[in-house]
Amino acid sequence: MSSNELTSKQRNLIKELEVITEDLGLGFGDIGRYPTPEERTVHLERIKTHLIRGEVITQFTLVEEMLTYELAIEALGGHRAKPWRHKKTRFDRFKQVLTENRASLRPKLGLYEAFRRVPRDIREITLALNSIRNAFAHSFSVGNQKKSVKYRGQNIMDLAVFKRFLIDQRRLLDFLVNR
Repeated sequence: MSSNELTSKQRNLIKELEVITEDLGLGFGDIGRYPTPEERTVHLERIKTHLIRGEVITQFTLVEEMLTYELAIEALGGHRAKPWRHKKTRFDRFKQVLTENRASLRPKLGLYEAFRRVPRDIREITLALNSIRNAFAHSFSVGNQKKSVKYRGQNIMDLAVFKRFLIDQRRLLDFLVNR
C-alpha cells in the first residue's frame, strides 16, 4: 500500500463525515440546488457561521480544560508527573470543585496568574477567547450581518480576523503546554 492510499478506517471516516455534513446541512458542493441567489448566500453564511462558532467553542473548551489541569497541579504541590496517579482523590476532587462550581475562564485565569506569570498578550488572547465564546454560546443570531461578534475589536466572520484568531489560539496553547 502506498502512503497516498487511504486505509479502511480513513475511508469509513470519510463516509461518516459525508453523512454528518449532509445531516447537518453543511454541504455546499450542490449549492446550485438553492433556487435564488439570496437562499444560496444564506446557506453559505450559515455554514461559515457554524464552522467558526464550532472552532471558537472547541478552542475555549480546550483552554478551559488545560487551565483546570494546571490549577489542579499547582494546588497539589506542582507535581507534573501524572498527578492523577499519585494523588488521584485530591486531584479528582480539586478538578471536580472547579468544574462543578462552574468557574469560568476568567476566574481560572486569575487563579492561574496567582501561581504563574502570564504575559499580557496571552492574557488578552485568553480574555478575547472568553468574550467571543460567550457571544457565540449565549446568542443564536450572532454572526449575521446585523449583529457581529468582535474578536479583539474586529468581526470574527472576516476571514483575516478568523485566521488571526487561529494564530492567537496556537500561541495560547503553546504557552499553556510549554510553560
